[in-house]
Amino acid sequence: MANVVFLWHMHQPYYVNPMTQTAMMPWVRLHSVKGYLDMVTVIEDFPGVRVNFNLTPVLMLQIEELTTGKIRDLWLDWARKPAAELEELEKFAILENFFKIHWDNLVKPFPRYWELLNKRGLTFYRDEVRRGLRYFSTQEFLDLQVWFNLAWCGYTAERLFPELAELKRKGRNFSEAEKHRVLDIHLEIMRLIPGKYRAAEERGHAELTTTPFFHPILPLVYDSAFAERSLPGRRFPQTLTGSSYLSGSENTYKALPFPGWWISGAIAMGTFLGLPPPRPVVTAIYCLPPIANDTGKPCTEVPRRLFQSTTPVLTSRALK
Repeated sequence: MANVVFLWHMHQPYYVNPMTQTAMMPWVRLHSVKGYLDMVTVIEDFPGVRVNFNLTPVLMLQIEELTTGKIRDLWLDWARKPAAELEELEKFAILENFFKIHWDNLVKPFPRYWELLNKRGLTFYRDEVRRGLRYFSTQEFLDLQVWFNLAWCGYTAERLFPELAELKRKGRNFSEAEKHRVLDIHLEIMRLIPGKYRAAEERGHAELTTTPFFHPILPLVYDSAFAERSLPGRRFPQTLTGSSYLSGSENTYKALPFPGWWISGAIAMGTFLGLPPPRPVVTAIYCLPPIANDTGKPCTEVPRRLFQSTTPVLTSRALK
């Protein structure tokens, strides 16, 4: 009998420009309304299945910042702006970026969305996209603002908000009010995400794990020269070594009362040996950034505050 472990890794880098407090990319929001919501919901149909979700602190922090209005979302701003008031640079940004979605699965099935893509052109060259600006009407830009955000909504979103399915059936000639409703639903869904994962853990359906705060590739944090092993002959920046990062000092790594995962499965023996004994096979470590958040507490408080986890410390075998 085989034992299979399902470990679903959910991570987004920190997209926020600290000077403007603006998320420059939309992937935290868009993956929330699709995959992050769908995956935690689908397991409810299979009560005998146990899974593991790896949720990075930098992802959860951005969900909190976006839903509380602490940061802006640039692509959301492009979508919110009335189509009749769009400047040329904003129109170009929309034409260039609002087809960044799986074309076969999420564009072609919807005739209007596929029509707009063909009108723009099946191209990734910016000059060609720019030439298409003059051919798009205000209503076409409005429909594109809606379709990009509507198509990202997964099947669970449609079940929770049936109006999304109605808009997909409508297909075209959307109103500004309909557009804003889709975008408001995005934020409503994001607010649901932490609680849904917490509930899955509390009912014993899922185990939540975390990683170092900004999701570094741990062997490269320990010794950046490890990169030369897989890419011999390549030139790299000055070699950095960070055994002190793994020494248990108060400004680097700290055990948390729930399991951790080696980021992207990146394991190197030197990383193990750099850890202070006892060296665990499965390590519960967490990176303490040198700067505390605006509450004055270390940023390690973020996942505890969001999840309110009661998972006990993982007891692991030690390497001999």
